[in-house]
Amino acid sequence: MTLLDSDHRPGMGVQSIHHIEIYVSNNYQAAHFYRSVLGFRILGQPTPALPQQDCSSIEVGQGNVALRLTAPLAASSPVAEHIRVHGEGVKDIALTVGNLDQVFQTAVNRGARPLRYPAEQQCGDDVVRAACIASCGDLTHSLIEQSAPSTPRPPLASEANGKIPNVGFEDLDHVALALSAGELDSCVDFYVTALGFRETHQEQVNTEYSAMRSKVVQAPNGGVRFPIMEPAPAKRKSQIEAYVESHEGPGTQHLAFRTRNIVQTVSNLAAAGIEFLPTPDEYYTTVEARVGPLYSELDDFRRLGILVDRDAKGLLFQVFTKPIGPRPTLFLEIIERRGAEGFGSGNIKALFEAVERSQARKGAVA
Repeated sequence: MTLLDSDHRPGMGVQSIHHIEIYVSNNYQAAHFYRSVLGFRILGQPTPALPQQDCSSIEVGQGNVALRLTAPLAASSPVAEHIRVHGEGVKDIALTVGNLDQVFQTAVNRGARPLRYPAEQQCGDDVVRAACIASCGDLTHSLIEQSAPSTPRPPLASEANGKIPNVGFEDLDHVALALSAGELDSCVDFYVTALGFRETHQEQVNTEYSAMRSKVVQAPNGGVRFPIMEPAPAKRKSQIEAYVESHEGPGTQHLAFRTRNIVQTVSNLAAAGIEFLPTPDEYYTTVEARVGPLYSELDDFRRLGILVDRDAKGLLFQVFTKPIGPRPTLFLEIIERRGAEGFGSGNIKALFEAVERSQARKGAVA
C-alpha cells in the first residue's frame, strides 16, 4: 500500500453526492420550474444550514437527487457577484465523506485550497460536520460527514397532494465539468491526488471541424463520477469553448439524471415544455450499423432525438436539453443505462459528424 492509498482508506473517503447547489437569481421561480416541469418536490430549507446570511435557499428533491437553489438577498452578496460573472449555474457539489477530518486534511496537504474548516452544522434534528474546499475555477466542494446513512428527505406536508409530473429521475448519474484548453490534466490530478478518485476513461474526439479531450474520474466506490472536458485545436469553436466563454471560466457544464425509461421521461419533459438539442436525421441512418439493431425503439429514439451508444457492457441512451437559464451556463442530460458503463463517447463523434453532414447537405459547409 502506498502513502497515497493509506491516506484514502476504503470507506473513509468520498462516498456520494450529498447535494448540488445552484446559484439562481430568483429561487422561488426556480423552485417552481424544477417542481412543475422537472418533477422535483420541494423539501424546504436546506440542511446543513447555510453559513452565510446574505442569501436564501430552497431545497428540492427527486429520487436520490437533492438540489439546493440559492439566490442573493442583496446586491452586495457574493452570490449576486457570482451570477453576474458566471451566470446562473452550479456553485457547489457537496460530497458525503466517511471521515471528514482525514479527507479534508489529506486534500489540503495535497494542494486543495481550504475555504471552510471542519465544524459542526445543524442538519434537521441532527448535527453533522462539514467543511469546504475549492476545485477548478470558482467551483467548490462542501465535504459532509454524517453519523448515519443518508436517506432522502421527505417533501413538505403541502407537497403531499400536489400535482407534480412523474418524470422518473432516479439519481445523479454524473456531473460534467468543462475547462479551458490545457487545464484537463491538472484538474484530473487534483481529484486523483487530493480526493482519492481514480481515472476510469479518457477520450480524444476529432472530426473534420471539432475536437475535444475528456477524462473521467470517479470515487473509489463509484458513487461520484465527473467527466471532465477541454477543447482541442480544430477549425471551429467547440461546445466546450462556447461554454467556458459564456461562463467566463471553467465550471459545471451539465448534470446527468438517470432514468429507467428514457422514452417515457423525455416524452413527459417535452410535453411540459422542455426543449432538447435537435439531432439531425442523418444520425439515425448509421446508428444501427454502429450499435446493433434497435428494432421498434428506433422510431421512438428518432422522434425524440435520443442518442444511442454501446460499450463492452451494454447500451446507453442519452439526450441533452437546451440551456435552462438565460445564459448557456447549465444544461441537463437524461440518461438510461442498460449495462453500459461509458459516457457516450461514441455518440460525440457520431453526432458531430451527423451535424456536419447535415450542414454540408444544406450548403452551410463549403
